[in-house]
Amino acid sequence: MGSQLPLILRILYSSVPFLILVFIWCNEIYEVFRVAVFVLPFYQDSYDFIVVGGGSAGAAVASRLSENKLCSVLLIEAGPKAPYISDVPLIVATLTDTPLDWSYRTEPQKECCNGLENNVSHWTSGRVLGGGSVLNYMLYVRGNKLDYDNWEKLGNKGWSYDNILAFFKKAENQRGRYMSDDAFHGTDGPLSVEDRRHSSSLAKAFIEAGKELGYEEVDVNGGNQTGFTTPQVTMKDGQRFSSARAYLYDGKTRSNLFVLPKAFATKIITVKSNGKIKATGVEFNVFGMTRHIQARKEVIVSCGTVGSAKLLMLSGIGPKKHLQDLKIDIVKDLQVGHNLQDHIGNGITLLHKDNAVAPPHPLNFMAHLDFLFNGKGPYTSNNVEGMSFTASKYSENPNWPDIQIHFFGLSLTADYGIVIKPSIGISDEAWKQMSELCGVETALADVTLVRPKSRGRVSLRSSDPFTAPIIDPQYLSHPDDIKVFREGYKFAISISRTEAFQKQNITPVLTPCGNFEAETDEFWECHARYLPFTIYHPVGTCKMGPETDPDAVVDSRLRVYGVAGLRVIDASIMPTIVNGNTNAPTIMIAEKGASMILEDWSGIPTKSGDVITDAPAKTEL
Repeated sequence: MGSQLPLILRILYSSVPFLILVFIWCNEIYEVFRVAVFVLPFYQDSYDFIVVGGGSAGAAVASRLSENKLCSVLLIEAGPKAPYISDVPLIVATLTDTPLDWSYRTEPQKECCNGLENNVSHWTSGRVLGGGSVLNYMLYVRGNKLDYDNWEKLGNKGWSYDNILAFFKKAENQRGRYMSDDAFHGTDGPLSVEDRRHSSSLAKAFIEAGKELGYEEVDVNGGNQTGFTTPQVTMKDGQRFSSARAYLYDGKTRSNLFVLPKAFATKIITVKSNGKIKATGVEFNVFGMTRHIQARKEVIVSCGTVGSAKLLMLSGIGPKKHLQDLKIDIVKDLQVGHNLQDHIGNGITLLHKDNAVAPPHPLNFMAHLDFLFNGKGPYTSNNVEGMSFTASKYSENPNWPDIQIHFFGLSLTADYGIVIKPSIGISDEAWKQMSELCGVETALADVTLVRPKSRGRVSLRSSDPFTAPIIDPQYLSHPDDIKVFREGYKFAISISRTEAFQKQNITPVLTPCGNFEAETDEFWECHARYLPFTIYHPVGTCKMGPETDPDAVVDSRLRVYGVAGLRVIDASIMPTIVNGNTNAPTIMIAEKGASMILEDWSGIPTKSGDVITDAPAKTEL
């Protein structure tokens, strides 16, 4: 084992993220010019609907609303249009901490993250049209049926699995092995979903290992989530297919949809009349100038779990005492920022001998050409070779898994610490121990806690909209989370010791932790607390719930309680986090939210006097 990369190769490999950053900055400069000259001078003073945030949810909401030609829609996004380089799946890790990323940092974690610098977790969040779908690992996972049935049991009418399945299908353009399964999949939607185009022998070994353990190969987005699979991805012809590409580009330009990038929303404008509060517009900053724009019907906040909570609180909608402490005028006292949930993972490193998994040499021009002209080869890989879901002994239902395994073909040491170490925030002390595996073929069985009970909070650091908020996920603060994590490690070890893995010479590397004996409960707890990292799935800060729920921010139609004309439509409304990756559920929420908006305004005249009639019957606001 060796921890040093030859100097020439280190320079060569280090030049890749540098060149990518140059591409991104060139795009930033071009976008400033494009917006200043060709976009900003042409926006109107008012629109029927203003959507704030052009991420996974916001892009979908704006697009669906604008399908009704009688509605004028403005989409405001703080970031630029994504550069083409971001559509190359293999470089996903290099996109963090660039101008496309908000680069949030959590508060130091008290219960874990000892292997991260200052116990701080790095939270990547998209600051770009397409949001997190431009920076994520492109995994298409919907969650579990029981997640949504539970949402309805909590008092959210219309959010059971039977109700929301149609919106998953409406969004989906299934181009892979499930095209014929019309019971669970759609083929006419805008979001391209396909099978991975590049995999190694590790993927097959992973599926065979599952069968040895009694698990079937399943469609995790079908009738049964429990089992093993090779994941599907939100790509088209081997390239990333973000929500912006799905909903805003590819021939979807409409005269009634105005997209304004590089515009940072600072406040929701509200007025109070006859004892009632109504959102009437948005204040935003563009190139240092403060602008105001009016919403004739509604403002829809889709800034993500951190951004939406922050914007509402800056606008006076949030916990009364917290806002008073910051001298922000109170508009509505709601528990905004509370109920924060996230998925965290921590893996077991596995030695193997399949060098086909290794990243291509930067000068491998055949790999470049294969990607550009055929949509194939290693550059189409997101490195996730397999995925599994299982229920631990602590799960109340065997069909409701609480453990997810992401099986990565590459481990955290694969790039010699050039990109992965700083992007996660691994401390020098932790890296010193890990770096012994540099230069060795290693994979990672990443154990993910998919139904955590720990709850955190997002709050304001100051009343300055340009100051990053306080993010405290309080990872592993609930004792049950550690119990499930321990079971997840045991499950990962059982996978590594199957005959299928042994045939591929795949063996686990158990790094010492404390003075605990390997594979004891104390060892696994130490391992879980040392180096867990976010899977980038924060949800819940604008909780959906019934009026009787004191923590609810929005109702089941995603309307903010006590503020007419204002909705939140993104992952922040999830009352509980879903079982699996959150991008597909967030887009589903957007599809359903847009549909409800058009329902609620059906039959009401627009500015031109025309009446919206191509939507279901009106529901009273």
